[in-house]
Amino acid sequence: MAQISLDRLTGLIAFARAASLGSNTAAARAVGVSPSAVSKSVQRLELHLGLKLFSRTTRSLTPGFSASLSYSSASNLRQLVLN
Repeated sequence: MAQISLDRLTGLIAFARAASLGSNTAAARAVGVSPSAVSKSVQRLELHLGLKLFSRTTRSLTPGFSASLSYSSASNLRQLVLN
């Protein structure tokens, strides 16, 4: 079985929460970290995957095409980890 690094797992959880809740701030509140920590985790995941998961503005976070394909996988993985 392939192993996943803690950094990537954190990025997947941050990504799944931000995608489902619509903002880094809401995701941060849900997991108990700062919005900056969520943002940096997602950015590291994007770098690792070579994909832009979100379109970002100062007021919104919109999942891109790659994000919609990845969201269900990340959400399922988050459920496995949390259960």
